[in-house]
Amino acid sequence: MCRLKKSLYGLKQSPLCWNIKINSVLLNYGFNRAVSEFGVYSKVSSGVIILVALYVDDLLILSNDNASIKDVKQELSSKFKMKDLGRVSTFLGMEIMQDDEKVCMHLNRYLLNFLADFGMPEYNAVTVPIAPSTSLIPEGKCVHEKKTSRYRTMVGKLLFAANTVRPDLAYAASSLSRFIKNPHQTHINAAKHVLRYIKRTLNLGLEFKYSNSFKLAGYCDSDRASDKVDRKAITGYNFKLGNTVITWKSTKQQTVALSSTEAKYMALGDAIKELLWLKQLIEHIGLKIYETPIIFEDNEGCKMLSSHPVHHQRTKHIDIRHHFIRDHIKNNDCEIHSINTENMIADMFTKGLSKIKFQRFVKLTGMNLIDV
Repeated sequence: MCRLKKSLYGLKQSPLCWNIKINSVLLNYGFNRAVSEFGVYSKVSSGVIILVALYVDDLLILSNDNASIKDVKQELSSKFKMKDLGRVSTFLGMEIMQDDEKVCMHLNRYLLNFLADFGMPEYNAVTVPIAPSTSLIPEGKCVHEKKTSRYRTMVGKLLFAANTVRPDLAYAASSLSRFIKNPHQTHINAAKHVLRYIKRTLNLGLEFKYSNSFKLAGYCDSDRASDKVDRKAITGYNFKLGNTVITWKSTKQQTVALSSTEAKYMALGDAIKELLWLKQLIEHIGLKIYETPIIFEDNEGCKMLSSHPVHHQRTKHIDIRHHFIRDHIKNNDCEIHSINTENMIADMFTKGLSKIKFQRFVKLTGMNLIDV
């Protein structure tokens, strides 16, 4: 039996030991670790902002000063054996293009390999990932184990794309992920339909353009009783910094809502939690939001309920955890503004939409075809 003086690669405790080590090195160099996101470190001094994004042993260094980036590289290289890949072009599967006016992110290579793995290149392309008439109600028997395994892999790859660069896939990926345990042929067909949409939009990605405006705005929506099996609503929200989305979500609510107002109120609670996290992260990296963030809501009943307890008889059963909304509005952490349903971008995260409406919302998220 031997006593190890340091952790070995592959041992169960190795990831923790590595994280403790890299964390101590960055802290000793003057970085601060974000409480809201443990993989983000920042160092702000005399107008110079340096950020380090850490994912296991992959590091992305960002700064508004090239000399500072060089200094950080030298410091890290003196402590670890590192490989400098230069100006970022790929990070965790995401392809990044940048110039003086904009930064673009896309998944062209990842999605090409995705389609090839599932033999989809020869299929005809479609214009929406999931059609409004699509039914995911389980019918008949579950598919055999080989198809089930293939379906799980397909959904897993979809979730990665939807959670990184492709918000247009969020609702479809979220919906299909609910059936990974026992998928039916209906679900496999729906997943293949999403791949046919991906074939048409391989070069679609997020485009962040330079802007003097630094406003944080969110869109929040829900679709009551959307799930035909358990009648739970779907929550959808997204937040934009400037003209492009920086975070989004499509998820099923935990309880059954008895009205559209209740469903949207619960969705608003989730959106405000995301907003508070974003504000903490933005402030940690040395930036400041001078204008109160806005969350757009298309339900007047929900907007009124967030300010004061109207319709008490119909809303007194709502879990108290959702009522923290009022406190944060009162503290000026955010403002709730009305918006027409036709302009509610978050609608694309709650249900399947028609071609025209879906493509318009995709454009409004800041997504564009990237010239790869």
